Amino acid sequence: MNNKILKKLNIDYILKNYFYLIVLILIPLILITGFLYLIVPNYEDMRIEVLTAIDLESKYSELKISHIKKLQDYKKNFNIVDNKKIEKIKEILPNDRDIPSIINNISQISKKAGVDIEKINFEEEKLNENNKQTEDSLKKINFSVNIKNGKDYKTFKKFISEIESNNRLFDINSFYVTSDFEKYSFNITCYYKEI
Repeated sequence: MNNKILKKLNIDYILKNYFYLIVLILIPLILITGFLYLIVPNYEDMRIEVLTAIDLESKYSELKISHIKKLQDYKKNFNIVDNKKIEKIKEILPNDRDIPSIINNISQISKKAGVDIEKINFEEEKLNENNKQTEDSLKKINFSVNIKNGKDYKTFKKFISEIESNNRLFDINSFYVTSDFEKYSFNITCYYKEI
């Protein structure tokens, strides 16, 4: 029993005299142990995630900066383009159907070739569910041209050459020529792009 009392007195004595020292040693020891067992294993994963996020953010920033520089270059280059070139592009691929312009072009071509236009027929634009034209696609204008006073093969060839060299884009789909080259008929497609 004496031994139990001595132990109790020793513990009481130690706690009374060295309590602050024990607390100062025990609390940092608990904190260090918790840090080593709880935080350090997760720290590496968190560090990798943070570094990955920083890397992705820097790559995204670089990408955005390069896009902004490209846009600035495009804007600068667009402002440099001559208005005559823009007008020529609009002639090649106009923004609307512009039927009077097509008729005028064919008339000018026929005058250069030295032939007369007998008739121009424009087809209705047919859109069904299977080949619906999208907003971004080129739109087609199909028409036929009948020529009289065709003269000879050389005149026929000149007429086709004038169509091919015209600013407006014309595709000859089919043609018919009489044996004496007096009359020809063409099925032609031209294009436009609605904005």
